[in-house]
Amino acid sequence: LPMLFYGDEQGYVNDYNYQQNSTTSYDSRWVHRPVINWENKAYLQEDTEAYSIFNNTKKLIHIRKSMPYVADKKNLTWLDTSNKKIAAFLRAWDDERLYCLFNFSNTETSISCYVFKQNTITPLICIDAWTGMQYKIGLDNEMLVMKPYQFLLMQMA
Repeated sequence: LPMLFYGDEQGYVNDYNYQQNSTTSYDSRWVHRPVINWENKAYLQEDTEAYSIFNNTKKLIHIRKSMPYVADKKNLTWLDTSNKKIAAFLRAWDDERLYCLFNFSNTETSISCYVFKQNTITPLICIDAWTGMQYKIGLDNEMLVMKPYQFLLMQMA
Protein backbone atom coordinates (compact mmCIF):
# COMPACT_ATOMS: atom_id res chain seq x y z
CA LEU A 1 0.00 0.00 0.00
CA PRO A 2 0.31 1.81 -2.29
CA MET A 3 1.84 0.10 -5.31
CA LEU A 4 3.02 2.64 -7.85
CA PHE A 5 3.92 2.33 -11.50
CA TYR A 6 6.06 4.85 -13.33
CA GLY A 7 4.08 8.10 -13.62
CA ASP A 8 1.21 7.11 -11.28
CA GLU A 9 2.28 9.71 -8.73
CA GLN A 10 1.31 12.45 -11.19
CA GLY A 11 -1.71 10.81 -12.81
CA TYR A 12 -0.15 9.65 -16.05
CA VAL A 13 -2.38 7.13 -17.81
CA ASN A 14 -1.56 4.03 -19.83
CA ASP A 15 0.33 4.80 -23.05
CA TYR A 16 -0.55 2.48 -25.93
CA ASN A 17 1.98 4.09 -28.29
CA TYR A 18 4.38 1.30 -27.31
CA GLN A 19 2.48 -0.88 -29.82
CA GLN A 20 3.73 1.28 -32.70
CA ASN A 21 7.42 0.89 -31.76
CA SER A 22 9.18 -2.30 -32.89
CA THR A 23 11.55 -2.19 -29.91
CA THR A 24 8.69 -2.22 -27.36
CA SER A 25 5.61 -3.67 -29.12
CA TYR A 26 6.42 -7.23 -28.04
CA ASP A 27 6.03 -6.42 -24.33
CA SER A 28 2.73 -5.10 -22.95
CA ARG A 29 4.46 -3.89 -19.79
CA TRP A 30 5.41 -0.80 -21.78
CA VAL A 31 1.79 0.37 -21.46
CA HIS A 32 2.73 1.41 -17.90
CA ARG A 33 5.82 3.32 -19.01
CA PRO A 34 4.55 6.55 -20.57
CA VAL A 35 6.85 9.21 -21.89
CA ILE A 36 7.18 11.66 -19.01
CA ASN A 37 7.17 15.39 -19.70
CA TRP A 38 9.74 16.47 -17.11
CA GLU A 39 8.96 20.14 -17.77
CA ASN A 40 5.32 19.69 -16.68
CA LYS A 41 4.99 20.93 -13.11
CA ALA A 42 1.19 20.51 -12.84
CA TYR A 43 1.64 18.44 -9.69
CA LEU A 44 2.85 21.64 -7.98
CA GLN A 45 -0.26 23.69 -8.92
CA GLU A 46 -3.03 23.37 -6.32
CA ASP A 47 -5.95 23.52 -8.75
CA THR A 48 -4.85 20.55 -10.88
CA GLU A 49 -5.74 16.88 -10.82
CA ALA A 50 -2.02 16.05 -10.86
CA TYR A 51 -1.58 18.03 -7.61
CA SER A 52 -4.39 16.10 -5.94
CA ILE A 53 -3.01 12.75 -7.09
CA PHE A 54 0.56 13.63 -6.08
CA ASN A 55 -0.42 14.84 -2.60
CA ASN A 56 -2.80 11.94 -1.95
CA THR A 57 -0.04 9.54 -2.98
CA LYS A 58 2.29 11.22 -0.48
CA LYS A 59 -0.42 10.83 2.18
CA LEU A 60 -0.75 7.10 1.42
CA ILE A 61 3.01 6.67 1.64
CA HIS A 62 3.04 8.48 5.00
CA ILE A 63 0.26 6.22 6.29
CA ARG A 64 2.14 3.16 5.04
CA LYS A 65 5.36 4.22 6.77
CA SER A 66 3.49 4.61 10.06
CA MET A 67 2.43 0.94 9.97
CA PRO A 68 5.44 -1.38 10.17
CA TYR A 69 3.12 -4.40 10.30
CA VAL A 70 2.15 -3.71 6.68
CA ALA A 71 5.67 -4.67 5.59
CA ASP A 72 5.95 -8.00 3.82
CA LYS A 73 5.77 -10.31 6.81
CA LYS A 74 3.56 -12.84 5.02
CA ASN A 75 0.72 -11.58 7.20
CA LEU A 76 -1.99 -10.88 4.66
CA THR A 77 -5.30 -12.72 5.00
CA TRP A 78 -8.10 -12.28 2.46
CA LEU A 79 -11.49 -11.82 4.11
CA ASP A 80 -14.83 -13.12 2.89
CA THR A 81 -17.09 -10.11 2.33
CA SER A 82 -19.93 -12.09 0.71
CA ASN A 83 -20.14 -9.16 -1.70
CA LYS A 84 -18.39 -9.42 -5.07
CA LYS A 85 -18.13 -5.62 -5.26
CA ILE A 86 -15.99 -5.32 -2.12
CA ALA A 87 -12.53 -6.81 -1.64
CA ALA A 88 -11.10 -6.96 1.86
CA PHE A 89 -7.96 -8.21 3.50
CA LEU A 90 -6.38 -8.10 6.94
CA ARG A 91 -2.79 -7.30 7.81
CA ALA A 92 -2.11 -8.57 11.33
CA TRP A 93 1.05 -8.60 13.41
CA ASP A 94 1.12 -9.16 17.17
CA ASP A 95 -1.82 -7.09 18.46
CA GLU A 96 -1.91 -4.73 15.45
CA ARG A 97 -4.69 -5.06 12.88
CA LEU A 98 -5.33 -3.23 9.63
CA TYR A 99 -8.51 -4.06 7.75
CA CYS A 100 -8.30 -2.88 4.14
CA LEU A 101 -11.67 -2.66 2.36
CA PHE A 102 -12.23 -1.55 -1.23
CA ASN A 103 -15.54 -0.95 -3.00
CA PHE A 104 -14.76 -1.54 -6.68
CA SER A 105 -18.22 -0.55 -7.89
CA ASN A 106 -19.82 2.72 -8.92
CA THR A 107 -22.70 2.12 -6.49
CA GLU A 108 -23.10 2.28 -2.75
CA THR A 109 -22.92 -1.19 -1.27
CA SER A 110 -22.53 -2.82 2.12
CA ILE A 111 -20.98 -5.71 3.98
CA SER A 112 -21.75 -7.38 7.27
CA CYS A 113 -19.71 -6.38 10.31
CA TYR A 114 -18.87 -10.09 10.49
CA VAL A 115 -15.98 -9.28 8.12
CA PHE A 116 -14.10 -7.85 11.11
CA LYS A 117 -14.63 -10.99 13.18
CA GLN A 118 -13.18 -13.61 10.87
CA ASN A 119 -9.72 -13.66 12.37
CA THR A 120 -8.86 -14.06 16.09
CA ILE A 121 -9.07 -10.59 17.68
CA THR A 122 -12.41 -8.83 17.21
CA PRO A 123 -12.22 -5.02 17.18
CA LEU A 124 -14.91 -2.95 18.88
CA ILE A 125 -13.89 0.33 17.28
CA CYS A 126 -11.78 1.00 14.19
CA ILE A 127 -10.34 4.25 12.89
CA ASP A 128 -9.93 4.83 9.16
CA ALA A 129 -6.29 5.84 8.67
CA TRP A 130 -7.22 7.83 5.56
CA THR A 131 -10.01 10.03 6.96
CA GLY A 132 -9.55 9.70 10.72
CA MET A 133 -13.22 8.71 11.04
CA GLN A 134 -14.12 6.32 13.83
CA TYR A 135 -16.35 3.30 13.18
CA LYS A 136 -18.10 1.19 15.80
CA ILE A 137 -18.02 -2.44 14.75
CA GLY A 138 -21.54 -3.76 15.14
CA LEU A 139 -23.10 -7.17 15.44
CA ASP A 140 -22.77 -9.74 12.67
CA ASN A 141 -26.12 -8.72 11.18
CA GLU A 142 -25.26 -4.99 11.16
CA MET A 143 -23.95 -3.53 7.93
CA LEU A 144 -21.05 -1.27 7.02
CA VAL A 145 -22.09 0.88 4.05
CA MET A 146 -19.44 1.91 1.56
CA LYS A 147 -19.78 4.70 -1.01
CA PRO A 148 -18.91 4.14 -4.68
CA TYR A 149 -15.16 3.45 -5.07
CA GLN A 150 -14.58 4.12 -1.36
CA PHE A 151 -11.69 2.49 0.44
CA LEU A 152 -11.17 2.11 4.17
CA LEU A 153 -7.90 1.48 6.00
CA MET A 154 -9.33 0.47 9.36
CA GLN A 155 -7.01 0.25 12.36
CA MET A 156 -8.15 -1.14 15.68
CA ALA A 157 -8.60 1.69 18.19
